[in-house]
Amino acid sequence: MGLGMKCYAFRSRFVEEGYLDHVIGVVQCVESRWEFEGLKRKLERLYHVDKSVTNDFILLAAIIHDIGKVDVEFQSRCVDECSSFPYHYELSARLALRLGYEVDELSLSTDNISKKLEKILSHKDFKPDLGELYLALVVLPILLHHYAQIVSEWSVIRGSTRYKNMERVINISIHNNCVDEIVPAVKLKSEIGKKLLNKLKDIIDNEGKSVNLSIIPEDILRKSMSYQYITGRIIVEAAIGILNLCDGLIAHSKRSPSIKTQNK
Repeated sequence: MGLGMKCYAFRSRFVEEGYLDHVIGVVQCVESRWEFEGLKRKLERLYHVDKSVTNDFILLAAIIHDIGKVDVEFQSRCVDECSSFPYHYELSARLALRLGYEVDELSLSTDNISKKLEKILSHKDFKPDLGELYLALVVLPILLHHYAQIVSEWSVIRGSTRYKNMERVINISIHNNCVDEIVPAVKLKSEIGKKLLNKLKDIIDNEGKSVNLSIIPEDILRKSMSYQYITGRIIVEAAIGILNLCDGLIAHSKRSPSIKTQNK
């Protein structure tokens, strides 16, 4: 596939959905939702989080949520048909975590990631710092936005170990031109949001053929299952809901012609 290739979020005999169209559609959908505005106001009121930061983190989740689909191996199948991208949400979330490690202001590292995830998912009195907010609004919603397709929170990250090529656990190869148009098309408001978006572009531009992924600690997700009212979990689930809703709405609007065609 050359530089002029088209990247797909879905392709069947009956219909196709371009990757750029899907991602921009999800971003625009998120921006239009009253739930999006409500979550920004609530985090500002409860935790004094600047609404521009909440805005940008949730939009970053929308931008990155399907980036695992543009791995070279997945896109090579789209020459014929690509209606399934196994565990792309895990690959996307692990790239989002890698991105978080790259920005100093978030103070995220392999040394503190388990502790921060545990705090988000298990502590009743949760007052997020900037890095924890990034995990709650970006990394975890991306990881779990296909919750209807998974068994439990912790089982979702077991996916990439099922690839025969174990190198896939470490990195993915991204076609740069699949994402080049997305970065300039989305306008973020906060300095941290802009820095993260620029860093994402730098990672893909510089490492496109072998983008390193970070590891999400599986044991923390397993231990965190609880029916107690955990504030961090409520924040995560609110962000998951917005992302899942818009992902589904945009996919249906783009792919529904396949249903009509098959019924003719």
